[in-house]
Amino acid sequence: MHGRRAHPQQKSRRGNSRASHSAECTGRPGSSSRYIGVSWDTSRSSWGVRLRDPQTKRNRHIGSFTSEDAARAYDCAAVQAHGAGAKRNFPGEAISELPETVSEKRKERSSSRYLGVCWLKAKSSWEVKLTDQQTKRSRGVGCFASEEDAARAYDCAAVQARGLGAKRNFPGEAISELPETVGEKRKQRSSSRYLGVCWKKSRSSWLVRLMDPQTKRTHFIGQYASEEDAARAYDRAAVQTHGSGAKRNFPGEAISID
Repeated sequence: MHGRRAHPQQKSRRGNSRASHSAECTGRPGSSSRYIGVSWDTSRSSWGVRLRDPQTKRNRHIGSFTSEDAARAYDCAAVQAHGAGAKRNFPGEAISELPETVSEKRKERSSSRYLGVCWLKAKSSWEVKLTDQQTKRSRGVGCFASEEDAARAYDCAAVQARGLGAKRNFPGEAISELPETVGEKRKQRSSSRYLGVCWKKSRSSWLVRLMDPQTKRTHFIGQYASEEDAARAYDRAAVQTHGSGAKRNFPGEAISID
């Protein structure tokens, strides 16, 4: 006996049921969305929104969004294109402005409200760049801890390069010296005001080094709890190596060589 064959209409109903179930299983990459006009865009790792143009009969890309922002973006675009009677994802909600796209949110996180300033995630600081008017290329001015310092650094660099008529972030302020960069501040924290002395965080002490005039190599002298003791140790080593004419931290003090 032959098995019972399903009626073509039954097959069709089963197929439609599967398709309907598949459309409801949503919210993951590679799938369609349960919302109208929304689908996952693998290349952008976000939900893409498309709307059919009633005149050209072609799908128009609205933007890429996260989560339910995409569905609301479709509703906003649909009402703008088709009127208040357009089919919507959230018919009970009032239509507001188009939500921010993924790229707009990324740009907002990385950009600054000031000219020539942007956030540099790799260095956790505000980077300043200025375009050279001759070469049309951007040159780095430096990285700064605060957004305002970066903005003032741009102003300083802009005036130096283009004159007093340059467009600035703070046109009402007088131009001062370029603010300290992040690297300069770090160096300042780790270095000393004395010759041959630097702070070693891992040892919690001041290290002394001296350049050998013959080998041109730096020799380690010692480590000290006090910055002044380290400076005097450098003076002693410098006089021993270079003679009484050596450059010293305390030239007015007598050198006691043990």
